[in-house]
Amino acid sequence: MLEHGHQNHQDGLIVIGAGAAGVFGAIRCVEQYPAARVTILEKNARPLGKVRVSGGGRCNVTHACFDVRELTRNYPRGGRSLTGSFTRFGPADTIDWFERRGVALKTEADGRVFPVSDSSASIIDCLLRRVRELRIELLCGHSVQSIEVLDAHAGFRVRLAGQANRVGRRVLLTTGGDERSLKLAADCGHTIVSPVPSLFAMNWRRSEPMDLNGSPSSPNTSHTKEALSELAGISISDAAVRLEIQVPVGAGYKSVLFQRRGALLITHHGFSGPVILQLSSLAARELYAVQYRARLEIDWTPELNREQKAQCLHAMRRNAGARMTDSAPEGFSGPRRLWRFLIANARASGQKWSQVSADSQRAILENWSAATFHLDGRATHKAEFVTAGGVALNEVDLRSMQSKRRPGLYLAGEVLDVDAFTGGFNFQNAWTGGWLAGESIAADLSQNADEIRFSRE
Repeated sequence: MLEHGHQNHQDGLIVIGAGAAGVFGAIRCVEQYPAARVTILEKNARPLGKVRVSGGGRCNVTHACFDVRELTRNYPRGGRSLTGSFTRFGPADTIDWFERRGVALKTEADGRVFPVSDSSASIIDCLLRRVRELRIELLCGHSVQSIEVLDAHAGFRVRLAGQANRVGRRVLLTTGGDERSLKLAADCGHTIVSPVPSLFAMNWRRSEPMDLNGSPSSPNTSHTKEALSELAGISISDAAVRLEIQVPVGAGYKSVLFQRRGALLITHHGFSGPVILQLSSLAARELYAVQYRARLEIDWTPELNREQKAQCLHAMRRNAGARMTDSAPEGFSGPRRLWRFLIANARASGQKWSQVSADSQRAILENWSAATFHLDGRATHKAEFVTAGGVALNEVDLRSMQSKRRPGLYLAGEVLDVDAFTGGFNFQNAWTGGWLAGESIAADLSQNADEIRFSRE
């Protein structure tokens, strides 16, 4: 039971933050050194909040990417630095850990790994059951105000809001990437790479009617961005997307390009889906610098090059001239209502293919192969919010996750300047960091206990 008043409660390890990295680190520590007295402090009412909502409540545990070099390519920031860490504990180890503890997992076609139950409760129950088995103290509703460094033996005093302080020989900081959490690390002497949002959907400009090439529409054109929102819910399994950002440089601007290919989703406000989330991660800092104003270009059928698309349109005029233009050419693999929208924006609706002018055919080709939209914002989903930024990696020993600035302090998860694409990669960073930290802390506490016993004999 927690002591009252201003007394200090002594622990071997205090974990600050009951997310994936913190809980996993606590478990690994006690598994390796059962004598360790470990307490996890969580400011929220329940632990493992992001685990609970990940993957729409299914929990995307990790990604079935077992080549370390390939795995690190999914981390726009920090990937290369984590090569050694993933070699020691990677996706295969994560899968094995959960399956050995009774959680059946499955790998979907895109490589994402989920519990067979399709419920994050399977992962949460497994972790919390292990916490109870190992007699790890988990205290929710405990908000940490500061970390005070004591001497080498006593370690750290953790000050809480409205509760008794805790004293621990070692501290594992796994609080995430929000400003308040990063202040705890900064107060311990760490350099913070300024956090910016990552992994978000993109909103199109809605302040004026626009055609698909991002220019103001003529007065007699009825197709606006509001019309595009009627396509909300349409999913394209394979689109090539190019993001162009005009980044301020001195007195001028520099054009920066990012390109990805993958699944795309049209929303009521803009675009989402894996390809958009990857671009938002790659361009996180550039987009933040320009307040999310950028230019997006979409090729709806990238398996065909521009010349092949032009040949498809020529074939429709030549071989299917009596058909209406809302009949898509054979090479277009997207939904029919998207094709109708592209035709409408080329001002070719209600015509037979034989009636389409050369200018209209060029406009159709442009809309099909390089439809352009202007963006002016991002969407947010606080429950799955990811940031780029955090504690500078060169200040952490990534073999042990121990701070180089403050011995005895360990860091893992989103508090570090590491972020990844969607698909289970951010969780893998959490499992890996927690596992390495827990293992190192266990060895540290065990060795320290032996030294204390020897000095007393």
